[in-house]
Amino acid sequence: MGPSGAGKTTLLNALARRGPVTKGSISYGGRAWSKALKRRIAFVEQDDIVYPGLTVRQSVTFLARLRLPQDYNPSDYVMDLAVQGQLSDESVLAKLEEDFGKGSVEDSKQAARAGDGVDSKASRYTQPWMAQFKILVDREWTLTRPNLWSWQSFILYVGQALLSGILWFRLGFDEEDIFSRLTATFGIGIPWMFFPLLDALPLFPTSMVNLRKELGVGAYRLSAWYWCKTTVAMSNYLVWPILHVSVFYWMANLNPLAASYFALLGLILVSIVMYHSLGLLIAASTSPDKMMTVALLLVTFMFLFTGVFIPLDESALPFLGYINPVLYTFFAQV
Repeated sequence: MGPSGAGKTTLLNALARRGPVTKGSISYGGRAWSKALKRRIAFVEQDDIVYPGLTVRQSVTFLARLRLPQDYNPSDYVMDLAVQGQLSDESVLAKLEEDFGKGSVEDSKQAARAGDGVDSKASRYTQPWMAQFKILVDREWTLTRPNLWSWQSFILYVGQALLSGILWFRLGFDEEDIFSRLTATFGIGIPWMFFPLLDALPLFPTSMVNLRKELGVGAYRLSAWYWCKTTVAMSNYLVWPILHVSVFYWMANLNPLAASYFALLGLILVSIVMYHSLGLLIAASTSPDKMMTVALLLVTFMFLFTGVFIPLDESALPFLGYINPVLYTFFAQV
């Protein structure tokens, strides 16, 4: 206890190793700090960090699934009893021997002592990588699912398709229709460059506080979180591109062959992954206050240097078109 600024939070952060210890030393049961201790040491802050989309039960359950072992064992029981000061009770020791076998208490205590100084990935995490990934996907899906459908998104994507379909309505197959068909092929893919890239920008910054907190206590590996976050984020693009492309494709009369429709749809879905990855690269490599500027400059470059508005060989730097991913997507669509 103490007034503001007395160092209460600094002390707790030092004990829990949530920040660097600049002076002095801290021992844990006579042993030096190791990363294997991360999931054994924690404290609840006055204003704890939680996911606003989860209930209290869901928040506790998901983190418990990540940090607690699936099967209760003698080592865990011994640790609980030691904390409660009951380990010297002969009746408790007898009960342990009865439940877990003779010698199990001593074996567990020796294993715990041996493991305290081990700094390995196996001892840092309760769950294996795949189990972490599945639990994180379950939590992320719970957070994402309510936002997958909204009338606002429906109006946006269908409205764009209708406007584009009106502009390129029922194109013919004559020679004078070649340029119109070329621009329609270009236009059908542009929204799926713009939206995936910009939607990826807040993915890391908005998750950073919770991510640092959970990594700090050894809840999961960073790679498991990354694969979960990026995989679930792509679920938003399982329906809207199909709806948009279907309306645009039929209204513009791009090609009556079903094979051409499915080939174009498949190409756009692959390009969505690419542009979403570019957005993640920008989010990971630039500060939050600069990422939108970088992203908009990149989008402008990719939109202009395609040869649709002016032949690339007539521009001042024609080689720039050949580092533009939209150019190759456009060529593939044509």
